[in-house]
Formats: sequence, C-alpha cells, structure tokens
Amino acid sequence: MSRRFRIALAQCESVIGSQDFDPRPVNLARLERAVQEAADEGAQLVLFGEMFVTGYRTDQFHSLWAARLDAGDPTVASLTATAARYGVHIMVGTATHSETAPGVVHNTAVLVSGDGLLNSYHKLHAARLVSPSGEEVNEFAYFSPGSQAPVWQTELGVFGPQICYDSSFPELSRTQSLKGAEVMLNITASATGFESQWEHLRAARAFENSGWYVACSVVGVQNGDRFFGRSAVIDPLGNTVAEGKDGDEDLVIADIDPDETVCWRSRMNTMSARRPDAYGEVMNVTDRKEI
Repeated sequence: MSRRFRIALAQCESVIGSQDFDPRPVNLARLERAVQEAADEGAQLVLFGEMFVTGYRTDQFHSLWAARLDAGDPTVASLTATAARYGVHIMVGTATHSETAPGVVHNTAVLVSGDGLLNSYHKLHAARLVSPSGEEVNEFAYFSPGSQAPVWQTELGVFGPQICYDSSFPELSRTQSLKGAEVMLNITASATGFESQWEHLRAARAFENSGWYVACSVVGVQNGDRFFGRSAVIDPLGNTVAEGKDGDEDLVIADIDPDETVCWRSRMNTMSARRPDAYGEVMNVTDRKEI
C-alpha cells in the first residue's frame, strides 16, 4: 500500500511587526487563504516559510508577538482551527517564547493538525555570517538557538524539521536520516544573493541521504531584505520535482512517496556504507586546526 501524500508549499509574503503593530492577524489571514487553495488541490500537508506568522525581520519586537507553546496560545489556536477546517497538517514558522527560560525567544517551526499542536522545533543553527554583498547577518541578536535534532513521527511519514541556515550543515540532515527521517522539511527566508547555494545545498542534502528534501520560503521585502522564493521539492536522487517562482507568491504542489526514500537508501547504500570509524572524531572537533 502506497504511503504517497500531497504537499503544498505556500510561498507567500509575510508582513513584519513593530512595537505598535501586531503582524499576526494579517499573516494568519493570508495563511488561511493559502491553506484553502492548497486543500482544494488535495494537499494533506501545507508548508509556510520561516517566521511567517511574526515576520522574519520583526527583529527586536519578536518577543511582543511570540507564541507560547506550553500554554493556551491564540496563534496555536488559530492554526489548529484552520487545519481542522480544511483537514490538513500545517507546518509554519513563528517566534516562540522558551518553555524553560524566561525572556528567551526562539525561531521555531510548529506542526499542527486539527487535533492541535503536534510538534515544534527550535532552529538549531542561528545564522551569524557575512553575505556575498558584505552585509552582516546575526540572528543571535534576536534568537537563541535550539539544542535538539528531532524527527517527527506522523501519519504521513517521518519528517526531519529544519529552518533555513540549517541546510548548510550536513550533520543535521544526516542525523535526522539516521533517526529514520524520510523527508526533510526546511522552512526558510531565502535572501537574494544565495540563489545558487540553495539550489546546490538542497540537492546535495537529498542525494547524500537518499531522502526527500523540501524547502519553502517566504517572498517579498522585509526591512530591505528581498526573499527570492523558489520553494522546491527535491527527490531522493537530488532531482527537482517542483519549484516555485522567483520573487512572487506561488503555490507549489507535489506528491511525495516516503517509500522512495526506503527504496533508494537500500539501492544507494547511503547509510550502511558510512565509515564512522574513520571520521567519527570530527563530531568532537570545534576548531578545524584540531583535525
């Protein structure tokens, strides 16, 4: 019996918040419109981009609009109601308050269904880098990184959640694959200047793990940053199955069969041919000069 399911990548614009403006009602209304369209196309899982609910460049005001995952929260309630209304699962990015550390805010992906909040993941690799244009990016100014590399067991398949910059670290996708992830789901705010890198990274993460790799980005301009979109579904051999528009809102629809991951991992020998005896020490190295 096939485990094939239909996924929709809702490549949408997201408005940002300020001290006096709550971005959530606008973004959640846009989310519901996209979910309705995706459900009409037969989608069972709908993805949205990084920090979609609160706006990626809301910056220092994220704490004002962040969700609380350990208590009744209006954002989670709204997402759950939308998922129930259209009979889908929704994965979306939002700022969240730490469940254990007061004052700490995370860049988070949440997965909901009509039954409520199913899973959450805090971005493991907060970006601190200098872009090709010379602009410094420092997410540590606004977010604290997570500490877990989870996999989500769902009725659709086994998912490995990721957020944007996580794609640059093959260790995360490999760890999730070794834990049984069949589909890596990356929600992102892909900034102009990194188009080629995204194209190569998502194909590499798929092929090296013989698993599906999905990336869904926001689009539009936020505080001067342009997000180019090109949301895509990549099959276990690194082939692009479907891809969204450059710079414009789009709804990308594709069918995913998790059994193809099982098949190609067997045929490509991806997991069992590993040689941790030869390179396992790298996991404990923090400075490349130590190797």
